[in-house]
Amino acid sequence: MPKLIVERNQLNYIGIFSNPAFELWGEGQKMFQGLFTIFRPYGVKLSNLHNSSSSLDPADQELGVNVASVLCRFKFDRIECTRSDATEEDIADFPSLLGRCDEWLRSEMSDFSFSSHLFTYFAHTRIEGATSREVLRSLSTMDIKDLGETRGAGLIFRYDLVEKDWELQFTIDHSLLVGDGLFVQFSILSKADKQDYLDVLLTGRRLLEKALATMGLEFHDQL
Repeated sequence: MPKLIVERNQLNYIGIFSNPAFELWGEGQKMFQGLFTIFRPYGVKLSNLHNSSSSLDPADQELGVNVASVLCRFKFDRIECTRSDATEEDIADFPSLLGRCDEWLRSEMSDFSFSSHLFTYFAHTRIEGATSREVLRSLSTMDIKDLGETRGAGLIFRYDLVEKDWELQFTIDHSLLVGDGLFVQFSILSKADKQDYLDVLLTGRRLLEKALATMGLEFHDQL
């Protein structure tokens, strides 16, 4: 079975609020202190905090934290977190990061809830003993039954995972960064307010590995 060697990868998360976070409007101290506390395990410093607002309009307000390979952005309608070039340890830590963000938001706002969560992992990989053309040539009629009920397939496969009420998207394509390599992306969309972030990571990883195994592929060491 050809093995995928990860050259570049990234974890992305977007949590959309059910209502704008107006309770935090004008509360810069609370927002910066909250972000500082969330990122304390990574050795955050004052210089890692940023105000990237482009205007005074509510939709343009953005506070951020950037520590090493971790980036978090707070806006009044969402929170976004990204971890680039993640190791196995970094991937295992991502649910804890999202949990701290979740706890902070709920502690600061009396009637807070999420309308949706989008979790995405992507990787640019080399393939041991094969090229992306050889792998992709055989995929045009493939179906991945382990992911759930199909919503249509090509090189982008979409599924509803009914038991968890998730929408899944699995993409496999030529990598634009790695010569003869594969680009792999897996996304989970959940519209439930509260999430078990560790379960999302573990279940998502298992489903991604099943999808790759259906194609005769597997990761060499890590995602």
